[in-house]
Formats: sequence, structure tokens, C-alpha cells
Amino acid sequence: MKVQIFSFFFFILVFSSLVGASLQLDRGSLVFSLGLNERACKTVRISSGDYFGGIQIKDIWAGTPDEARNFGAYNFTSEDHGLSISYAKPISNLQNSVDEEVCLEGSKLGDYKGAIIFTPESSEQINVEIGTWLLVHVSENPQELTEKQMSVFSSGSGSGSSALSGQKVSDETVSKTNGNFDTLAYTREGQQEASSPIIGTVVNEDGSSRNTVISIIVIFIVAIALAMFFIQRRRRIARNPWLNSQY
Repeated sequence: MKVQIFSFFFFILVFSSLVGASLQLDRGSLVFSLGLNERACKTVRISSGDYFGGIQIKDIWAGTPDEARNFGAYNFTSEDHGLSISYAKPISNLQNSVDEEVCLEGSKLGDYKGAIIFTPESSEQINVEIGTWLLVHVSENPQELTEKQMSVFSSGSGSGSSALSGQKVSDETVSKTNGNFDTLAYTREGQQEASSPIIGTVVNEDGSSRNTVISIIVIFIVAIALAMFFIQRRRRIARNPWLNSQY
């Protein structure tokens, strides 16, 4: 009987951990305003309280700002845009959180939009990839991007690197103006080939709370099933006392 009880509680703990595992990023976008052949670095923190393991990292890019809203267009490389990108790859073993430094250098004038994607290696623990936008503006006279310049990325229209005036914005402001495009999460379902662009859905930053709710529901259902099992057992023993010796 003790073995059965232990098995049930072990199942609850393992199953809830599989459902609730999640990754979080501390920023929804990394903004780079670069001069020609200028190099700049930004840092994004990836963290998880319930996932421990390796994480693969890659970057994907849209062809033009006009195509930035179509995830099917994110099949370009940084080299296609004259961009040189560097970051640590992969993260060998995530323990609570890791600061990932992303460095970019541009050799062509223009506006470019991409994303850096973090893929958990352990598909048993988590089946969602998460990423953050890479918003890059390369000009001859680099300066902090204005609200109007940022509209090139958020609306998906316009191109080039013409000088525009307006209110200066920071990375944090960009995260807010991009609305629900702050943090990307892609499901592995529907992938046809390894070389195919990842097609997925955008999730809000409260994705971890959703996982928590799911975990609670699962535990609640298992607890009810466990309670019903013991109730039925007690009824059987009450009707047939000799069964007590069998447990």
C-alpha cells in the first residue's frame, strides 16, 4: 500500500514539472543603432525556475521591413544584410538564469529586423522555443532611434536609413510599442524540415503564469482521482473485511 501511495505522489510531481517547465526573457527586443562597420553589444537574460539543461541559440532575419510581419519571410541570414552577429552558442547548462551577450556590426545602410531564438535541448521538459526581436538601424551618422524611425519595425513598412526627428526611445519603450510582438514563442508542431523557417505564434509575457494554472489543474485532477481511489477501496474493505489483509 505504501508503494502505491508513493507511486501516485511521484507521478504528480513529475507530471506537474513536465507541464510547468518554461523559459523567460527579461527584454522583448534588442535595439541597435549602428554606424557603418561599427560594433555594438546588448545583453538579454534568459531564465527558468523549472528547466535545467542545454539551450541552442540561432538568429533569423526577415528580407525587408515590409516582410517583417510574415514569419514565413524570416529565412534570411545576417550575412544577407551585411550584418555580422556573434553570441555564445549553445548554453551548455541553464541554471536559473544566464546573461547572453549579442553583438552586431553592420556594413550596409538600412533597417533590418530579425530575432534571436532559444531552443531547449530537452524536449521532454519543454516544447516551446522563445526569442526576442533584433531591431537594427545602420546609418552614416548613428544616433538613438526616434519613435518615427521605430515605426519602420513595428508597422512593417518603409525602408532605408533617412534621418528622422522625434522623441528618443529606449529598449524598454520599444518593448511596449511593439505590443504583443514583445516575446516570441514557437511551437515545434508543423515543422516539415530542419531547414524550414520556424512558424509559430506570439505569446504574452504571462506565458509562465498560464503554465502554472495548467499545472494546478493537472494536480487537482490527479488529486481527485487519488481520493476516489481511496474512497472506493475503503468501501470494498467495509463490504469485505478480509480484503484488508490483501493490501
